[in-house]
Amino acid sequence: MVSKLRGSSQKSKIVDELARDPACASELSDVLGIQTGSASNYLRDLKNTDPPVVVCITPEQPHHRLYALTEAGEFVYEHL
Repeated sequence: MVSKLRGSSQKSKIVDELARDPACASELSDVLGIQTGSASNYLRDLKNTDPPVVVCITPEQPHHRLYALTEAGEFVYEHL
């Protein structure tokens, strides 16, 4: 998992940002200078890994869902 994320600078940056604080796709897109749709796609990819690297912590919200690192995501962050 760590080696896969090392190959994707944007996913690595998202993991780095989420290690600081939970964030939504629009916040990540502003910080990283990418499209919100791209940030959403990266989050979806990180959520669908096995084990998941990120998790949505506000699934009941239709918009501006917050994402945070899972335990696996914290492990990945420590080894990036």
